[in-house]
Amino acid sequence: MMPFFLKLALKSILKNKRSTFTILVVVMLCVFFMEVTIGYIEGMKKEIADDALLNIGHIVLYHKDYHDNLDFMPLDYNIEYNEKIAEKIKNTPNVVSVRPEINFGAIASSEKENIDSIVKAIDLREVKNYEKKIKTIIKGRFIEKDKEFVIGYKAAEFLKVDIGDNLILLTIDRFGSMNATEGKIVGIYKSFILSEDKSGVICSLTTAQKLLGMEGKVTEILINVKDYMGYNYKTLNKINNLRKKIEKAKSEKEKNRILKILNEKYPEKGAEKTAKELKEKLPDHIIAVPWQKDMGYLIMILNITDIWIYIMLGIIFFVAAMGISNSFLINITGRMQEFGVFRAMGVSTKQLFGMILSESFLLGVIGSILGIIPGIILVYYFQLHPIDYSAMGEALEVYKGMDAVMGAHFTVKDAIYTFVTGILISVFASLYPAFIAVRKKPVEILRFIV
Repeated sequence: MMPFFLKLALKSILKNKRSTFTILVVVMLCVFFMEVTIGYIEGMKKEIADDALLNIGHIVLYHKDYHDNLDFMPLDYNIEYNEKIAEKIKNTPNVVSVRPEINFGAIASSEKENIDSIVKAIDLREVKNYEKKIKTIIKGRFIEKDKEFVIGYKAAEFLKVDIGDNLILLTIDRFGSMNATEGKIVGIYKSFILSEDKSGVICSLTTAQKLLGMEGKVTEILINVKDYMGYNYKTLNKINNLRKKIEKAKSEKEKNRILKILNEKYPEKGAEKTAKELKEKLPDHIIAVPWQKDMGYLIMILNITDIWIYIMLGIIFFVAAMGISNSFLINITGRMQEFGVFRAMGVSTKQLFGMILSESFLLGVIGSILGIIPGIILVYYFQLHPIDYSAMGEALEVYKGMDAVMGAHFTVKDAIYTFVTGILISVFASLYPAFIAVRKKPVEILRFIV
């Protein structure tokens, strides 16, 4: 019977052009805004969960005393990095990349000006793992050898330097002596992280080791792993809550009880498990800190973004349902004569109900198609051309690793979800008007018309 209903519904849609147009516009706008909203929030989640964590490392190895004094970055709390240690780390299951670094403060001087700078020294053998940083270069190129620097564009403006100019780094080495090194600026970058753009300098690990008297040593080792989550972020939030309960436990018995639940229900996975394996392989003074423990706030942010999605979709769903329901109600009220004739001809209430739902289904499909296509195009556009929030850069700096450029992110799953939701909104919104139409008896309808 459904094909018959669909044919009848199609004729009705073509016949009642005004109500058809109104309903299609409402469904189209609903689906369009849902797709754009979900796409943009997914883009934000991707920036937080993927790009930010990739930039700052899923696991970071420190000297345990250096980690406790990160605000001061004491260079005497360093860790050895050589081929033997690198091999141990790279042979650990789940490890994808290793990036030894030295991060320290220095005075960057040109012929005209000087500024306080934060210097990041990287291993040129692992330069492939700095793809995101390389993409931020707006002038020149990335460093390729020792005695070369790339600096933030705001730092370059203040120092009044350009590609090819000399730059001097002046700092105190790990023995407490003043030391300096000179090299050429080969690149200028724009990261959209204001602190980096204002004072960031990148050089080779060898250059920094000679400057600081730290040959064979680094301040931290950033490690990226294949499975960095272990659990989805909602489960990670539950794990964090259990850990907080352990910290607040009033007795050892209560603490052990919660710890038992945590270990049995949520055994360590992902970056946390790999961090534990690394700790067992490396010297006692080195600690392996997974991102879940150093940046737990990211889990909270990811959960908040889901709440935003539900709130936004709830609002869109409600407004669309009211608009579609009202349009169907007006449409059905104006077609009472038609329904009365159908009933008088022997069409049952179930058949009439099915006809109205078939009409709403068709309108939902057509409206969803009209809305999803421009929605996908816009999401994909903002995926390729992210929006610059550099004016809010100071606020965004609170979240380590995030930059001020965020775009949308398109997924087929979200598009299908949005498309189906558009159809469901149309069908559910027509239930009440359809119920009103089938409740009336043929005699009542015809008497009402007369």
